[in-house]
Amino acid sequence: MIAIDLDGTLLRKDGRLGTKTVAAVEEATRQGIKVVVASARAPRNTQQIYHRLRLNTWQINHNGALVYDQPSRQLIEHHPIDEQVARQVIELARRVSKQVPIGVEVVDTLYTDAADRDLDRARMGLTDSGKPFNQLLDEPITKIFMTGPPDQLGEIQSVIQQHLHG
Repeated sequence: MIAIDLDGTLLRKDGRLGTKTVAAVEEATRQGIKVVVASARAPRNTQQIYHRLRLNTWQINHNGALVYDQPSRQLIEHHPIDEQVARQVIELARRVSKQVPIGVEVVDTLYTDAADRDLDRARMGLTDSGKPFNQLLDEPITKIFMTGPPDQLGEIQSVIQQHLHG
C-alpha cells in the first residue's frame, strides 16, 4: 500500500496532477498496490483527483480525523474534536476578533459564521445549514478553520495556545 499526500507531494505547484504522476499511480494499481490518498483536505476536495487517478480505495482526510470510502461515499471512521474544546476555540477566537470568519467542517460539509461576507461559496464548498452557527457546535466537528489577516490570526493562535495548552 502507498499512502500519499496531495499538496506539496502528489500535486504540482499549480495544484494539478502531472501526466507522469498519473501514469505512475496507474502502474502501481495495475501491479496490485493499493494507493490511498492521505490529506488535510475534505473528501469533497479530493474527489476530482481521486477519479482522475482511477482509485477505488478509502481515503484519509482532515489529517487523519476521517477515513472515508470514496467509492461508496460512506464514512468509515471519524475522530471529531472534543465538543468542549471546539466551543472554547471558537469562543476564544471571537474574544480576539469578531471579523475573522470561522468555519467548521462536519465530516464532509463546511459551514461558516460569515454568511454575510463576500466569500466564494461554490469554490469553498460552503453549505447553508439553515441553523444558527452556534447550533452547529452541537454537531461532531471534524475541523475548525479561520481566515483573515496574519496579525489577527497570530493573535488568535496565541490566545488559544495560552488557554488550551496541550
